[in-house]
Amino acid sequence: MPNSIFAEGRTTNEAIENGLKQLNAKREDVIINVIGNEEKRSFFSILEPTKIKVELTLKEKISMYTEDTLQKVKTMIRKSQSGRH
Repeated sequence: MPNSIFAEGRTTNEAIENGLKQLNAKREDVIINVIGNEEKRSFFSILEPTKIKVELTLKEKISMYTEDTLQKVKTMIRKSQSGRH
């Protein structure tokens, strides 16, 4: 599965939703970079359909096992520090 994708839509929200579907992710799971701005339209582009492009990158997640191991290490450190005093 790719870590980053590009998606398009008629609006920024539509482009983001299209990208989230492709990644099978939630909005809080990604970093969003808007590449096209829906406000920047010239007089000559009135007849063209608006296309907004966004880049969605999956945030790194700490696995459940890594988080559990980290908690165990913190507990061991606290115990060893309290034994020194």
